[in-house]
Amino acid sequence: MSRAGGRRRPSVRPSDDPQDRAGEPPGGPREASSGQARAELEALRLQIQELDESLVRLIRERDSLVERVGQLKRQLGLPILDPPREAAVVRKVVEVARREGVDEELVRDLMWRLMAASREIQRRGAGTGG
Repeated sequence: MSRAGGRRRPSVRPSDDPQDRAGEPPGGPREASSGQARAELEALRLQIQELDESLVRLIRERDSLVERVGQLKRQLGLPILDPPREAAVVRKVVEVARREGVDEELVRDLMWRLMAASREIQRRGAGTGG
């Protein structure tokens, strides 16, 4: 029984039990379809892996820019923490998420996490954290 609401949820997973395929010849449409689905699944997983790697490279690139921002803030005597600027950056990116049909809360959470990491990078560069 499912804990959510105390109701049972029906299983929607297709069975691999040969008896569920009674009357289907070996190598029939279900098997061929299964092979195509597995190939597509692997191709999609590879594409996701490539995107994940691209995200990591983008984060590295962002971190490099953040380091330079920290250097310039020190040079100009500006504080690391700039709440109005951070809020504006998050709002702007959430607007993009909304336009693109991406989960706004996910983007908001990611951006605040990136902001926290950016402050830490700037603190390390200033020798005040680590």
